[in-house]
Amino acid sequence: NGMSSQFLSAAPPGFVEAFQRNLLFFKQYRHLLLEDVYHPKLGAAGWSSVEYIKEGTTESVVYIFRDKSDAADTTIRLRGLDPNAKYRLTSLNDRPGRERVITAETLTKGISVHLPNDWLANGDGPFSNEFADQERYGSDIWLLQRMP
Repeated sequence: NGMSSQFLSAAPPGFVEAFQRNLLFFKQYRHLLLEDVYHPKLGAAGWSSVEYIKEGTTESVVYIFRDKSDAADTTIRLRGLDPNAKYRLTSLNDRPGRERVITAETLTKGISVHLPNDWLANGDGPFSNEFADQERYGSDIWLLQRMP
């Protein structure tokens, strides 16, 4: 609402870094949000996912959410990909430089997901008991780009 306490300049350094990283990532896939939409199949209850894929199957963005599920692991089966292609998968939760190249066959048969991401959830140490229930949530965004 414009209060000075809400200015980004007043935020802690870690928040500012995360905000900048998320904003840069968003700019890489925002054009895909007007493309075809799929709801990938998930292997565990209490999870949800949405996939946007560009016509021609060159790019896709996948949102994955663990919505208080008891299961920290699931598999996700993506749809609409070129079955003969390989894709570079970039995860928002992974540190830069941790991209993976995966075949479309693997992505459509099912790829494992664990949320919350251990590196992000634990940081400098585990949560106190006060925040233990936060371990039952998590999200990730994947950007897929077809390899030439």
